[in-house]
Amino acid sequence: MRQIFERQAKDRWESSVVERLSKDLRREFPGIKGFSERNLWNMRSFFDGYKDRLFLQQLVAEIPWRVKPNI
Repeated sequence: MRQIFERQAKDRWESSVVERLSKDLRREFPGIKGFSERNLWNMRSFFDGYKDRLFLQQLVAEIPWRVKPNI
């Protein structure tokens, strides 16, 4: 995702490039789901939000509505 993010920032990719990337990834990995245009934009957004954090807590610790275990 880092390479996609950096290339997009450098080359000012339009949505058509993401559309093409989505098609290429789905063709290259036919049995794997998750390469829709929407998911690629979501992956990019996630990467952008967390790219500068060296260490991340477990995701569940960052979800504000998580259920706390009964101890």
